[in-house]
Amino acid sequence: MPDRRQLIVACAAGGWMSTCPAETGWPDSQVTLVVPFPAGGPADTVARNLAEALARRWKQPVLVDNKAGAGGVIGTAAVARAKPDGHTLGIAISAHPINQTLRAGQLPFDVLRDFSYITMIAKQHVALVARPSLGVDSVTAMLALARRSPGTLSYGSPGIGTSAHLAGELLKRDAGVEMTHIPFKGSAPAVTELLAGRLDLLFDVAHSIAPYVQQGRMTLLAYAGDVPKNAPNAVVMSSIVPGYWAGSVMGLLAPRGVAPERVDLIRQAVAEVLAAGPAGEALTRMGLEIIASTPAEYKQHIEQEVSKWGRLIREKGIRAE
Repeated sequence: MPDRRQLIVACAAGGWMSTCPAETGWPDSQVTLVVPFPAGGPADTVARNLAEALARRWKQPVLVDNKAGAGGVIGTAAVARAKPDGHTLGIAISAHPINQTLRAGQLPFDVLRDFSYITMIAKQHVALVARPSLGVDSVTAMLALARRSPGTLSYGSPGIGTSAHLAGELLKRDAGVEMTHIPFKGSAPAVTELLAGRLDLLFDVAHSIAPYVQQGRMTLLAYAGDVPKNAPNAVVMSSIVPGYWAGSVMGLLAPRGVAPERVDLIRQAVAEVLAAGPAGEALTRMGLEIIASTPAEYKQHIEQEVSKWGRLIREKGIRAE
């Protein structure tokens, strides 16, 4: 078995979850959970916690298979090609609906047509932060500065076509300002540059940069998506720029054609293991906010994201690196 794979062995009878869909006869063999990114990242960590909990519940092995490459396309394509029996599942992040347009003509699948969408697992809150020496403490002040000096403010991202890059482009378009995008090879170099005062602004995962905000080394301006449950008084971008939303959602999908009854069994199992037990606790510690949506809600979210990001990518002429 390749080193990139980790087998998570199912628990013996009498695990912490008393009810078990395995009594219905499914799953009757190993389930593979494909992560289209390298081991060690947020999507991989979520998958491994979820796989362990599902294996315990289903009393079948759940294998986490990291198939990284091409911005998540390689692993997601493997899910699309799999037998539609529910034994192959995949993790999807915000790059999934973005890729439909960003990599148009390069995808071996259609995001809207070739998958059974099972559930949104959780949302990852994204924040806009500034270097303290910029002298702004709100989005309103930052936008006023951007309008006074068009194109002089810089914002960083982990690369061209990433959700952080597009969050900045969306803000530029919807707020009517000009800023200079500086792509980096990953989030860490962008964070380093902002901390050093050589970068003005950055969209990043709020939980990851929270220590810098608490230390006063970054100024939190607003959240790009929804109001976090643990920060009900937080400022969100849509309160200043109406209609703006650039949150990050992680979900679970399967090949097109999985029977609706089986999709619902999987959805129910995911919702229950996240509601109680170590998997949900682990995700919360990561700064994720559990959603556990219905399949219809997840599919609607994907459709909306494909439409929104597709329009922006075409307008701006953005091409994948």
